[in-house]
Amino acid sequence: MRVPETGRRGRSAPQARKTADQATWEIHPKTGEHVLSPRGRDLLGLAPDEPVSIQRLVAAVHPSDRDRWKDAIQSLLDVDGPDEIRVDFRSAALPSRWLVAVGRAMFEGLSAIRAVGTLEESSPVLHRERVLLNEVCQEAVEETRLDYPQRTIHLERWSDPQGVWDGEQVRDVVRDLIWSAVIQSRPTAPIRVSAVDCGDQALVVVAYLGKALPAQLREHLLAEEHHDLEPSAVPVLCRCLEIVRAHGGRMDLNCEHDSTVFHVWLPKKGERERPDQPTAVNPVAW
Repeated sequence: MRVPETGRRGRSAPQARKTADQATWEIHPKTGEHVLSPRGRDLLGLAPDEPVSIQRLVAAVHPSDRDRWKDAIQSLLDVDGPDEIRVDFRSAALPSRWLVAVGRAMFEGLSAIRAVGTLEESSPVLHRERVLLNEVCQEAVEETRLDYPQRTIHLERWSDPQGVWDGEQVRDVVRDLIWSAVIQSRPTAPIRVSAVDCGDQALVVVAYLGKALPAQLREHLLAEEHHDLEPSAVPVLCRCLEIVRAHGGRMDLNCEHDSTVFHVWLPKKGERERPDQPTAVNPVAW
């Protein structure tokens, strides 16, 4: 005889209330059926008629956040797990979005038969810790070299800055700026990356020779607000800017002739600090 669907404490199973603009999700472990509302598909970058499997859901999560997302779902489907989960993660599809999933599960005896929840956009979530910036830059450079072994990427260690940041996200910023440089630069031109200690702030520099970003795009990227910028135009750079600002920092962009230099300023304590006067940094030498 079928046991009525209940929560872990015997309460009636909650239902995911659906409205036209709400993102909802359902996971059915026994049948393998998974359901996303139209808004949920949009947030995760799935086509309206694309089949949904657990493998496809995992692929829709940013690679850096997949383990945390899978751990949260597994704990939800465990009869001894929490009554409710809340997990923040990024979408893998570009432009990447910060999302938060909230969900509850229903059981028949000790087996989970259904999990339901909602999905919403959120602000970047930072997991701060003491970070050595040169090590983060080294990881970003090595990742890019694996993808583009034919490119020359120099890591220049002017000093040894460290601060309290989300090391994983700072690494993603540096890596994405290097990727942008690979795309925009001359194939034979070197890309230079450096980390500089500037007192209360740390500075990451990514410089290259090659095609400059369009002037209108540069203006949008450097504006205090850039909501009128179409994210699909430069999703990677918009994501970098969002992460930098979440740290209380800023990103400057200098383009002269055929050279482009990104300056990423990060307050060491994660507070919004901007020097009253420009800070002297080592020039980029080609």
